[in-house]
Amino acid sequence: MTFGVGGAVSPAGCHIINVQNPHISTFMQQRKSVRAVKGNAVAGCNSVVPYLSLSVSVIDVGEGAVVARQNRPKEIFNDSHIESLETIVPCINNNATTYQVTALGVSQEGEKFYTQTEFGKMLEVNCGH
Repeated sequence: MTFGVGGAVSPAGCHIINVQNPHISTFMQQRKSVRAVKGNAVAGCNSVVPYLSLSVSVIDVGEGAVVARQNRPKEIFNDSHIESLETIVPCINNNATTYQVTALGVSQEGEKFYTQTEFGKMLEVNCGH
């Protein structure tokens, strides 16, 4: 599925390529000695667009609440590829918690903005927040 506005498909073929499932971040654990659940996403277009952004959130499914999001969307200009790798939920215990990662991509093409939302799988991770 590609970004769309009112059902219109992104002319540049912009789409969310991947929304990773929630997982324990080995980078945070090994490099920063922090145990945390992480959510990553990648979006891309078939050609360069003037503006591309990607927002990633982590949802605690049991609470029905967003427990982590970026302070602001990751943004690039005059490019065709964007990654968001910074959305984390620090673990305060090892309680089993079901998380889901969601991503919102926005592209500007001409005068129009196109959007797409994608969700990863709901997965239980031993990381209470």
